[in-house]
Amino acid sequence: MTARRQTALAGGLVVAATLILYLPVLRLELMGDAYQMVAFARRSLHRPALLLAALDGFFRPLSNWSLALDWSLWRTGAAGYHASSLVYHAATVVLVLAAARRLGLRPPTAAGVAFLWASSPWAEEAAVFLSSRHQTFLLASWLGLVLAWPGPGRTWTWRRRLLAVMAIAAAVLSKETWVVTPALVLCLGLAGQNRLTKTTVRWTLGTTAAAAIYVMARFALFPDLRGYYAVDPALLAKIPHELAVFLQLERLRPDHFTITAASVLALIATAALAVWGWRRRSRAIVVGSFFLLAPTLPTLLVPFLPQRYLAVPYVGFLLMVGAGAEHLVSALPKRRRRLAALTIAAAALGLAASQVITVRHDLEDDEFLSGWHGRLLAEAREVVDQLPRGRPVVVVRADRWSPELELVRRPAGVEKPQFIRAEDPYGLIDAAALFEWVDPHRHEVVRRYDDWERRFQGSPGAVLIHVRGGFRWAERDTADVVSAARRWRRSGLPLRVIQVDRQ
Repeated sequence: MTARRQTALAGGLVVAATLILYLPVLRLELMGDAYQMVAFARRSLHRPALLLAALDGFFRPLSNWSLALDWSLWRTGAAGYHASSLVYHAATVVLVLAAARRLGLRPPTAAGVAFLWASSPWAEEAAVFLSSRHQTFLLASWLGLVLAWPGPGRTWTWRRRLLAVMAIAAAVLSKETWVVTPALVLCLGLAGQNRLTKTTVRWTLGTTAAAAIYVMARFALFPDLRGYYAVDPALLAKIPHELAVFLQLERLRPDHFTITAASVLALIATAALAVWGWRRRSRAIVVGSFFLLAPTLPTLLVPFLPQRYLAVPYVGFLLMVGAGAEHLVSALPKRRRRLAALTIAAAALGLAASQVITVRHDLEDDEFLSGWHGRLLAEAREVVDQLPRGRPVVVVRADRWSPELELVRRPAGVEKPQFIRAEDPYGLIDAAALFEWVDPHRHEVVRRYDDWERRFQGSPGAVLIHVRGGFRWAERDTADVVSAARRWRRSGLPLRVIQVDRQ
């Protein structure tokens, strides 16, 4: 069997196994920020300018476009959205396999890299949560650039240039982390030609200039995002901690980072592999070094480490380890190669089995969270038709509990950071997006107004309270909604102010 046919067969098996693993996702409700993102995508269909707009300061148009397409196809059918996410996830698995082959790994090794990534808990969030699609799209864009870049002995053609430009443009439209793309361009140039060529310099300088302009524009247009970061030297421990997690030396700690003996050992071992690979000009190790390290740098000052932050670095780790394993086997005497290859394959199968078990436990956590989202949706459906049209409504959160707290305390799968929407029911869904999702009148939109104290001064409105078990009307008709909201806020209860308007 030829290498191409081996790769095609391995790719089919990996995709099939991935889809089987994630099939339970089709039963889940949408979760978290997905409702707010779908509401934004829905409005984009009526206001095309929003197709290139930022949501809450995050410029991720590809996710918005994909959700606009989903809304057109599925409306409020959650299974359709999840099916789309699984298609994107499976396509990215194929790209991981193809990129591994392009970087010189043999078909069995490339297939192992692809399945170990697809079955890992670090890729799980991208397959389950719509709010993590940007991670999938960014990784796919970078892998596309790897495939477009000419390998050793090949030259640039107009088709390759077009594909490379398209891949970089897709990265720009995927996620802010694209700004490290110049490092990928440099790694691809060095790995492909074994020297720094004029073409590589031009591509690197061009993407660097674009990234610098992007960063300046981002912080000029969205200065509030600076509060998303924390200046804390302890965050430097995130990188060695990631490496220790990948090497199975530590469990993921999503919001507490310290230097340990295991993390130092992981850092030394990975650095040694990287140096060895760079000296040998191993394409998989040179480019894998980018995927492992560079995507973490823009988020280094973010004071937490969710699973989705590890999705791209894990591809780099697997590429490096896969290349190292192949070089190790080829360096052995012929009579020992088969035994070494079987030993490595057995270790990979053991790791895959362990990862699948962890992912299954993570899916249990997702089912728990989905169940509470379903309850909240049912509670919202009971009162959505009672919401006044064209008048503000104060939605007071008085449930004093969130299922997210249960996951933080007792996760079945990987430990999760605490991320609770403090002002919204059960801390789960943005109040405006919640009622828009369950509103049967599709010509209406539900908007959230964060400037309610200025906008609705002296306006009549209503007050809706959410307690554990459902929504209750506190004031169906209040003469001054701002005064009413202030009274509830002084009582220590968080709240949102929303309004149902025509589309």
